[in-house]
Amino acid sequence: MRWIVLLGLVSLAAHTAAAEESAVDSMQLAQSQGRDVVVLPQAKSSDSVRSAFGPIHARSVETRTRRIHTVSFGGRAYRAATPLEGPASRVAFDPRRRKFVALLSSIRVEVNNQAQVNAIAKATGATRTTYIAKLGVAFIELPEFLHPVEAIERLKAVRGRPKGSIRLRRPPVKWL
Repeated sequence: MRWIVLLGLVSLAAHTAAAEESAVDSMQLAQSQGRDVVVLPQAKSSDSVRSAFGPIHARSVETRTRRIHTVSFGGRAYRAATPLEGPASRVAFDPRRRKFVALLSSIRVEVNNQAQVNAIAKATGATRTTYIAKLGVAFIELPEFLHPVEAIERLKAVRGRPKGSIRLRRPPVKWL
């Protein structure tokens, strides 16, 4: 019985360490659906980036239970709060819509064939892949500990260097 608990604690510690290693700790520009968005850090920080819409400054501070993001853009300040850990802590700021948007735990990758999809799955540790051959696109579901920005970085090691982009949670449809 003690060994099971000990193994569980070791597994939890390894998972937590992997999650901490994968944290994005600075603001980054990323592509989503053909437009630039600013991926906010998963750590407290203060950073600036220049987008096509102008300079964007972001500051992230942490409380005991939340990370508070403040983005200054176009003379206004925008605020959002996220949990400290897990996929729900991953957020981006869309300067065109002037809104915070949650990142999905998957990426979209332009691919040539199933072999390339398999190589991407191996490089990212994908939990599931969906390949749409007619469109030359694959959707790669990522393990919980892997940040989508880091998964896109891992694509550089895949033969043919496929182009990937992050995926954002879409706003709910308003039915009339």
